[in-house]
Amino acid sequence: MPLLTALRARELDEAAFVLRAVGIAHERVPGDHGGWSLVVPNSAGLRAAEELRRYAAENAEPPHDAPRLPAAMAPAGLAPWVAAAVLGGSWLVQTQGARGERWVESALLRADAVRDGEVWRLVTSLLLHADERHLIGNLAFGMLFLNLLGRVLGGSVALFASLLAATAAHAVEVLVVAPDHRSLGASTAVFAALGLLVGQGARGRALQASGRLRLVGGVALGVAMLAWLGAGDGVRTDVLAHVLGFAFGALIGGLRPARAAAPAATQRRAALGS
Repeated sequence: MPLLTALRARELDEAAFVLRAVGIAHERVPGDHGGWSLVVPNSAGLRAAEELRRYAAENAEPPHDAPRLPAAMAPAGLAPWVAAAVLGGSWLVQTQGARGERWVESALLRADAVRDGEVWRLVTSLLLHADERHLIGNLAFGMLFLNLLGRVLGGSVALFASLLAATAAHAVEVLVVAPDHRSLGASTAVFAALGLLVGQGARGRALQASGRLRLVGGVALGVAMLAWLGAGDGVRTDVLAHVLGFAFGALIGGLRPARAAAPAATQRRAALGS
């Protein structure tokens, strides 16, 4: 029985290959009115048609009106580079002798000063670093996490959310530490970005029963990275700020619905807020 017809014999090559692979006898013969036909025994007709149908379904191209790439694959924008430029500029100011010392003194996170009303220190302390190694480490991991987070939330929202979580972490920290506590560095914001990633992953996968195992794995990975990168030497490292930054990031990430990146208007507002 004829199974397929075509104008040229080579147009039947793919179908013939499929039939040969599954062991169905077939033959290409000239058609009565031109062209070619692929014929198979009558007894194998239904099976041959089903094999070709399955092959076509498995190799079909997505329709042209299929959804575009999800927000998780969208570009993160300039957020990681903006953060790097700001931190680099602050470091240049910080290393300018007496001028840099005045900048550090006015921007450092001091628990007693914040309690007395100098609340800007909750944010400005994120711009300071103890040395080049401290700066490079925060730049490397900060840009990595912001890039990943920006693909989920959009670049501006990712940066704003990280700053918001880090600021909240510092605000809670100064309430529980000794008045003479001092802290500096972008690490709190870096771990806030990591927490946001974990929180968003948890929110998205908690809605899918099939994703629970991956959810547990994602949370475990985030906590492991927090323990590895955030504990430091326990002396110079502000472990409490790291833990709080991660916790507030995870909280904010978990509260935000796991959907496409925020629209352009929200991105612009977040950029102004950052």
